[in-house]
Order: sequence, then structure tokens, then C-alpha cells
Amino acid sequence: MAIEIDETVLVTGANGFLGAHVVYQLLERGARVNGTVRSEKSASILRKRFSKEAKEGRLRIFLVPDISAQGAFDLAAQGVDHIAHIAAPIPTRATEDLERSILKPSIQSTESILTTAQKLGVKSVVLTSSMAAVFRPDSDPNSTLTERDWNPSTYDSILSLIKEASCNLDGSSGRPLSKGGNIKLAFQVYMGAKAVSERRAWELSRSQDSRFSLTCINPVYFAGPTILGAPLESSSNSELWSTLTVEGKGYGIPGWVDVRDVARSHVLSVLDGKGKGGRYLAVSDQSTPRQLRELASRAFPERFTNLASQRKEDEEEESTRSKGKEQGKPSRSKSRVRTAKQRIDGTLLEKAFDFNYTPIDKTIRDLVDQVVKYGP
Repeated sequence: MAIEIDETVLVTGANGFLGAHVVYQLLERGARVNGTVRSEKSASILRKRFSKEAKEGRLRIFLVPDISAQGAFDLAAQGVDHIAHIAAPIPTRATEDLERSILKPSIQSTESILTTAQKLGVKSVVLTSSMAAVFRPDSDPNSTLTERDWNPSTYDSILSLIKEASCNLDGSSGRPLSKGGNIKLAFQVYMGAKAVSERRAWELSRSQDSRFSLTCINPVYFAGPTILGAPLESSSNSELWSTLTVEGKGYGIPGWVDVRDVARSHVLSVLDGKGKGGRYLAVSDQSTPRQLRELASRAFPERFTNLASQRKEDEEEESTRSKGKEQGKPSRSKSRVRTAKQRIDGTLLEKAFDFNYTPIDKTIRDLVDQVVKYGP
């Protein structure tokens, strides 16, 4: 049984893949948690999973349907010591009006939560950013990305991208994309929005009136077992599963990190002050899809087999990518968004938070075990 500690943490997006892990680890440490969700259905699922803690009053759940609204988190943040801001709009094929659905709420939700933190005297905020806020389209593919790198996107440049794409798709400038529209564009807008919203967070935290410390965690794709829901309901878990099981998948993914490690960094930040005031890239592994498949086939030979045709395709793809990097050009890739896999240095997080990343083979084993046990 965890020893209760006198700390209350607000976790936004508490029912999400990462958010549920953060809630779980905080409760395991003995902290109290205020969690926000967008629907009563999500609240019910969270209460059922943590029924004991909810009954004891250690977990309180608040409905926040619109995370971008001014003061949206004021009630949930009453009496909290720290905030883990994880909730964010995620693009899907059904996303319409990318400025209204992705760009604006990404920035406005960040402004809303940090305004609340300042107003209520919160001690610290840890923000889930993304490697999307780090990637530079003009960077040397042979370079190593670190915390000093930034995606150069601005609000205006993202708007221009949306308008140009809308023009190309339907011939009318600025018209919203139709349902089921361009998922590549939606993800590009998401990547840019992550950069703009993180920059805004740093601006607010460094303002003259700011009294809270800000820490940003920038993970690549994270995977692993889920706390809530079927394992493959997570889009990143689904991507890893496709990489392991489908020919030609996984080449645009820049790297992987275990979801439990990303959650741990959030918890260590708010409860122990680890990494206080810093920006940290979270990446533990940049294996090629072929290497990941080989790891899976060794761990589960009856489930994963390296087909000769698949291995040949992998080798051809990796050879093409290597040649592209040698020439300083992005390589050919089946990815819809990212084409060149640059090296990413995630060691600063390990040093600042004083733990070692979970090996990717354990992430894969634990995910596969959960899929086998519970179904996809």
C-alpha cells in the first residue's frame, strides 16, 4: 500500500494512453489526483479502473468538454500543488477545419492551463510537448537533434499551409477540408501547433508575473501496455503493431520510447522536482523496422516470422535511406510525413530524471503479452 503524501496533482487528459499511466503512477506514489476528461463516458471508465482511489477521495474527476475555453481548468485546479498538462487535440481522418480543430485549441488550452496555474499559485507545471516541436524540415539528416532544436513553424506559416492545401484540394482559398480529408496535412498542422504552443508556454512561464516552474517533455512515439482500454486503441501502439506485422510499415517513425518512462518523467517532475525548468527529449530506441521485427520474432517466434520478401524489402529500404543520408538528402520512405530518420539524443532526460529507459524489447514483449491476453 502506498504511503499517502501531501501533494495534489491535476492531470489533464487523465483517460488518455499517457494520462492514465501518469494517474496510475501518481496514485502508486501516494499522491492525490484531480483528473480531467471530456465526457461522462470517459469519467465512468476512469472511476471503474480506479474505484478504490475514487471512493477514498484520492482521485477526483472533472468534466472539461472544451479544453481551450478560458478558465476551463479553474475548478479542477482548485487546491492542487502541481499540474501535468497532457490533454491535446489529436488529428484524425474525420478532422475538419484544421485551424479551429487543431491549431487554435492547442495554443488556447496551453494558455488556459498556465493562466490557471498562475492565478491559483500552482508550484509547478509539466507539459507534454512532442518531438514534433523539435523537428526542422531544413536540418541536415546527418545531424543529431537535441533540446536546442526547434520546429520553426509559426501560426501564420501553418495558416498558409492550410490555405494552400485547401486551394489545391477544392479550388477555393481558405475553405476547410472536408471530412475524411488530407491526414498528412492534418498531421503537419498538429506538428506545427505543438511547436507554437510549446513556445507560448515558455513565454508565459518566463513572464514577470510567473510564479510556477515549467518543465517540458518531448517524446517520440510512445508504446507499451495500456492502463485503460484495448492496447491497440492507442494510435502509437497500433503503429508499432503495424511495424511488427505489416510489410513496409514503420519507416517514417523517428523513434520509440516506453509510455511508462514518459509517465515516470512527468511524475518525477511534479513530485520530486526532477528536471525542474528544463526541456527534455524522450527517446530510447531508433531501431529500424527490420530490427524491431527481429526482436519480436525472437521473443514470440510462433507469432512473428521474418518473411524472406519482407526482409528483402526492409534491406532495400534501409539501403536507400542510407544513400540518401550520405548525399545529405531525405531518403525515399513509405511514411506519409517524415522521411529521414535523424539521430535524436535523449540522454539528457535519463541524467536529469535519474533513471534508465526501458529497453525496446521489453516494451514489445509487454505490449504483445497484453494483446494476446486481452485482444487488440
